[in-house]
Amino acid sequence: MGRHTRSTGRLGALTCDQCGAAVPTDSKFCQECGTPVTQRPTQRVRVRDEYAQRVFTFGCLVTVLAAVVVGLVIGAASRFLGVVVMLAVIIGGIIFMRILFSAGKQ
Repeated sequence: MGRHTRSTGRLGALTCDQCGAAVPTDSKFCQECGTPVTQRPTQRVRVRDEYAQRVFTFGCLVTVLAAVVVGLVIGAASRFLGVVVMLAVIIGGIIFMRILFSAGKQ
């Protein structure tokens, strides 16, 4: 047998592939035609992935902001050293964020 339900794009909403009727997420069968429900919505996973991407982006932006502030403070004494520290903080922060988020995917 093939899949009998598909996600409609709304969190928790399913429709029956056989008759097109709305199927509650806790149902085992379509209430209109009796077709077994074999697939659950995947919207929750997409929402979690979108949230993780936003957190990653925010973390990178905070890292860049921190790098600029630290670079400006150190740059007051030595412009070259300020730029080097700024780049090091940016690269280190982005590497840290990538390691942090890649560990959660395994």
